[in-house]
Amino acid sequence: MAAATSSSWTDFPRAVAPVVVSLVLEVLAILAVGLRFYSHRLKRVSTAAHDIAILVALIFSTGLVICLILATVLGGLGQHITELSNPTVQLVRFAKIYLAISPIWGVAISGVKISILLLYISIFRRKTFIRCCYAMIALQVIWCIGVILASLLLCHPIQLNWDVTAKGHCGSKEGAYLSLHITNLIFDVMVGLLPIPVLWTLQLKLRRKISLSCMFALGIAICIITICRITLINDLMGTDLTYSTTTLCTFMILETLLGAILACLPTLRPAMEKFSTLATSSSSVRRLRGGSTTGKSADHSSIDPITTTASSTRNYKDFQRLNASMDSTSKLHRTTVTSEHGDLAATRTDEENIYVVDTWNIEMGRKPSRN
Repeated sequence: MAAATSSSWTDFPRAVAPVVVSLVLEVLAILAVGLRFYSHRLKRVSTAAHDIAILVALIFSTGLVICLILATVLGGLGQHITELSNPTVQLVRFAKIYLAISPIWGVAISGVKISILLLYISIFRRKTFIRCCYAMIALQVIWCIGVILASLLLCHPIQLNWDVTAKGHCGSKEGAYLSLHITNLIFDVMVGLLPIPVLWTLQLKLRRKISLSCMFALGIAICIITICRITLINDLMGTDLTYSTTTLCTFMILETLLGAILACLPTLRPAMEKFSTLATSSSSVRRLRGGSTTGKSADHSSIDPITTTASSTRNYKDFQRLNASMDSTSKLHRTTVTSEHGDLAATRTDEENIYVVDTWNIEMGRKPSRN
């Protein structure tokens, strides 16, 4: 008993692992949602309803992570009941926290699916498809209300959830659990497959259709987590709840946070392209700074940028040299051309400034008429 009293939740790997996994996924989910809004900013797109829905989902998913941490630190989640330092107090705390987990999970996962359905509506403009999406949203809202009511009203009075000495009765936990999670699984499949038939009727290349179909169908991967949770129903019926429900709680958080991340993927292309461009530019600058100096000055850091004017003797077949007597009213455009000479690039960096080695003034005018 003395060993149990002096032990901490960090001494139990089954308690530590879910907390670590949840925090990692929480960071990734926040990053995904942040990049979603950053992509909108790059495209100058205003915040839409599907963005609000995923933000709600993220907030409630964060609430799930907080509940998991509280259940672990205060309620002994991940430990056998026989290993708890103060079973009487910790079991009551665990039961109260666990009661709050299901409603929060219901709102979080509903927010993810509603966000996906609203995104479908903004992408595909077919009336029949839009009606189907709105019908799915209505069913998801009803399901969410059912989760909340089933969690809070299954036992009457509600104190019976944590006080076994209270007088009252509880409904079938097994029946409520199975009905809600099987329905959730059906909704997962429907949301994942809903846009694919419409997508394949669009005038797109086959490769593009396949890639988009795979991206939209990624949500079906969440079904694997739901199926695993259904198979773990016996963990709810045991007597060692602080230990047996650890996997169930972890899967709840995996489902919502992974769902939020996957729901953001179709919106992240502008941000990814921006970062790809920045990475390519940074790589090019490093390569140019470390390039060979064959045929040129050995120390670029001590010389001024070299410029040449239109008198350059370089010939470019795509440009036509114009007569010097061109009318003074012709428009003058300044075009900067960069090129590489062997291993030496025509651009270099000095601290944070980029200098151009070669520049040409290109005079643009009408082609002289032939007599």
